[in-house]
Amino acid sequence: VGKSIDAITALVRNARLCLEAGDVPGLGKLMDLNQMLLSGLMVSTESIELACGIARDAGAWGAKLTGAGGGGCVIALTEPNPAPLLEAWRGHGFECFATVIGADSTDREAAS
Repeated sequence: VGKSIDAITALVRNARLCLEAGDVPGLGKLMDLNQMLLSGLMVSTESIELACGIARDAGAWGAKLTGAGGGGCVIALTEPNPAPLLEAWRGHGFECFATVIGADSTDREAAS
């Protein structure tokens, strides 16, 4: 367990670097690696693994469980058009929604 936690800590540090560099695909890969570690710690479920797999098959850069684990919540990182992913999840009976994190310069200027 300790080695897995150490590995997750290293992934989080690298995720910060990806965010700072704007490396979204790299961040997605780190999310996938994190999910593998969480699965190994037995905090994932069959439905979470299914949702993550569907997300990746639908073109997501990465997907992982979110929250304390053992539940049914997944976060996926996708291109600006999340429609294919949402359609795939809904097709498998998952409830889902999309959100945008961050804003481009025009949105920031409008919000000022």
